[in-house]
Amino acid sequence: VPPVDRRRARGAASVSGPAGSVVVLTHDGAGHLAACLESLAADGSPSGDVEVVVVDNASKDGTADLVRSEFPGVRLVPSATNLGFAAGVRFGAAASRGEALVLLNNDTRVEKGWLSALVGALDRAPRDVAAVTGRIVSWDGTRVDYRDTLLTFDGHAFQKDFGRLHEEVRDDPPGAPRLAPCGGNMAIRKETFLANGGFDDDFFAYLEDVDLGLRLRSRGLGTLYEPRAVVRH
Repeated sequence: VPPVDRRRARGAASVSGPAGSVVVLTHDGAGHLAACLESLAADGSPSGDVEVVVVDNASKDGTADLVRSEFPGVRLVPSATNLGFAAGVRFGAAASRGEALVLLNNDTRVEKGWLSALVGALDRAPRDVAAVTGRIVSWDGTRVDYRDTLLTFDGHAFQKDFGRLHEEVRDDPPGAPRLAPCGGNMAIRKETFLANGGFDDDFFAYLEDVDLGLRLRSRGLGTLYEPRAVVRH
């Protein structure tokens, strides 16, 4: 699954390492993680072009043993302490080797073609687009989990149409602008993510993605929607 056109990213220069890194953060989430990693394998990752990085946030439930024994192709990046989501993802991003950084929640499973849709949209996007965010549906696929972000006047953020049946919702087309990406299903160039501070530690586990999207927008960098990049949650 070729996530990015590396010739576009670096011209004619030679490259080393994978083109993309899928970063999955987990803390005592072994009960969910296997289904997530199995779905990534079914979608073709890891591969020669894509690494899968599991950041183990000081789990005590056997997560590390699970990854080492059942998913030997996955890179395990352990943290000695629970860094939270925001700092944990940034920790994993710094350790990743790919040019495209793909963030995925550990309690999801991806649908076929997810990765190519997500990072393909990022590669085709104008250079002033920093991130692409995908669609999240319920585990049985019938209801909306995430497709857009709503922001109130006092700074609270919500998932538009959360819990509604799909047939009740008219979704937006590929390339529709978004206020911010969803941290559980998004792609961004690693260089852009780190250069703009990544997720802010102060948020620990919630609204860190909205904060990042707003900071990117303040710097003239946008986010686009790719509804064909679907994960179940």
